[in-house]
Amino acid sequence: MTNQLFAAALGITAPWFVETVDFDAGQRRLTIHVDFVAGSRFAHPKAAGDHKVHDTQVKRLRHLNFFQHECYLEVRVPRVKLPDGKVALVEPDWVGKLAGFTLLFEALVLMLAQQMPFAAVARTIGESWHRVHAVCRRYVDLALAEANLSALSSIAIDETSYRRGHSYLTLVADADARKVVFVSKGRGADNIAGFVQHLRTHNGAADNITAACLDMSPAFIKGVTDHLPKAAITLDRFHVVAHASQAVDQMRRIEQRTDPALKRFALGLAQGQKQTLLRPSPRPRSPRRPVHHQAHRPRLALSRTIARHSRPQTDQHRFRDAGSVVHQRHALQGRAHEAGRHHDPNPFQRHRRLDQIAPDQRLH
Repeated sequence: MTNQLFAAALGITAPWFVETVDFDAGQRRLTIHVDFVAGSRFAHPKAAGDHKVHDTQVKRLRHLNFFQHECYLEVRVPRVKLPDGKVALVEPDWVGKLAGFTLLFEALVLMLAQQMPFAAVARTIGESWHRVHAVCRRYVDLALAEANLSALSSIAIDETSYRRGHSYLTLVADADARKVVFVSKGRGADNIAGFVQHLRTHNGAADNITAACLDMSPAFIKGVTDHLPKAAITLDRFHVVAHASQAVDQMRRIEQRTDPALKRFALGLAQGQKQTLLRPSPRPRSPRRPVHHQAHRPRLALSRTIARHSRPQTDQHRFRDAGSVVHQRHALQGRAHEAGRHHDPNPFQRHRRLDQIAPDQRLH
């Protein structure tokens, strides 16, 4: 039952089956042994039909973790004899493109590599940096081999630095599909020539490129003019705004040096004027709520004072101070109450717990 459960979870179908499952709690590792039914025949892409098994090899493949434990598949892979007498290896569909991994594990590596550096991916999955790089490089090569650039008409060209800014890469992207189609080292006109050669290799043509968006690099402009004659050059907005801001700042400095009024004004407000010209005005702050002094709230101040002095303390002197404060408070309140009320011949009848019919009722 356990073997069938793992076979269903792995997606293994006939003639493959799960033979045994071994779990090592000390090393936190799960090993699943996969075999094929005896007498099975297998197809091979180099020859039509099903072929008889010649011999077998055992391959160990890293799979997705089983909870927090590493999972490996030990697969007995057959080798078949082709009609021309050659012996070829037959691999199942769930074996990865790189030796030592399953297809699902390589998919996990590619997914993580899109979100973090290779070193972080290696620490996450417990593999070396070189293995992670080999997996990504293998799939990049496969994707480039299958690329079809026949419909490419609009491109965007830019540069980026790597290796701490000492080296540069030129990137060419499909402006419509928003994906990178070409990467090369350097940032000159030769990179545009290399892109045109790459375009021809993948069913594209230089005459199909009708629009090219790039920065104000003279090398890129020369490369597009020489190798993409039908492309209309568009300068990207970021560089245009950056150059305009620099021009405004330079003109501000010139005007301050030549105009005496601006020069006197710049002695105290040059920095503020620069911020006004180069940056938008700050958002207005919401008005603050008025803060009342303690003198305007005597009852709250008295209550806080009493609460501060009436905390339980081990020092008997503080108990006596707190008691004196409480007595003084009650005395002040009693005097204020006596001074503010009128004479009442029956003061006890106003109490809510006394009944007028029962005058001998006691206070509770």
